[in-house]
Amino acid sequence: MREKLWKIPKALKKQILLRYLSGVLIFILYDILIADSRNIYISLPVIIISVFLITNGGILLYNCVAYPAYVSRFIKHTF
Repeated sequence: MREKLWKIPKALKKQILLRYLSGVLIFILYDILIADSRNIYISLPVIIISVFLITNGGILLYNCVAYPAYVSRFIKHTF
């Protein structure tokens, strides 16, 4: 498993990390909003964006690890 993670190109690793971290930071923002306003309608878009980013990062990581052809297809289109 570690070998497959090391083979992921640096650009894809950066995208995966950005999506996970931004999802986590937005989730922290959700916690702050819900604690401050106690109104679910104000903080609902924030939690939707957070779940989307974390899920999207997970799907990207899974595709890179499970399907090596996905990574090589990415490299062909970027250069």
